[in-house]
Amino acid sequence: MLNISFEKIESWGYDTMKPASYRWGEKVKGLEPLIASIILVAITLVIAIAVSAWLMGLFETTVGGGENLVILPNASLRNISGTWVLNVSIRNTGSSPSTIIALYAANYTCDITSNTTVNPGETITLDSECADANFINGVRYTIKVVTAAGNAFYSEVKARP
Repeated sequence: MLNISFEKIESWGYDTMKPASYRWGEKVKGLEPLIASIILVAITLVIAIAVSAWLMGLFETTVGGGENLVILPNASLRNISGTWVLNVSIRNTGSSPSTIIALYAANYTCDITSNTTVNPGETITLDSECADANFINGVRYTIKVVTAAGNAFYSEVKARP
C-alpha cells in the first residue's frame, strides 16, 4: 500500500486540503471561476454577433458598401448631327445614395452636366455628348459609370446612326 503523508505534499508549496484561493498560506485574490466563465462567454458572443452582422451587411454604409448601380439595357449611342450622344438609364439597387461623377463609352469621356446623385430605388436617365468620339455604326462599345466612392459599373451599348 502506498503511504503518502500530508507533510510531504506541504513541502511542494501548497496544502491540497485548502481551497485554491488559500494557497501558500494567504488568500489569493482573483475572479471566481464561474464569473470568469460568464465573462468569457459574453465576450465570445459579442465578437460572434459583430462578425455575423458585418458579414450580413448591417454595417455596409460604414465600409463603403451599399452602392450598386444597374445600367438598364435600353442604353443607346446615336450620332445626332455629327455628335455622338449616349443615352443611359441607371437604377440604384443598393442601400445608399450614389453620386455619378464620370461616364465613359469605350474610353471616350462623355460629358455630364454635374455630379448626379441617384437615391436607393431611383432610376435616372442621362443624355451625354461624347465629344471627339469616333464610333463606328453597328459596333458594340463598353459603357463605364464611375461613382464618387470610386466604384465602376459596366454595360454595353451598340452604336447606331
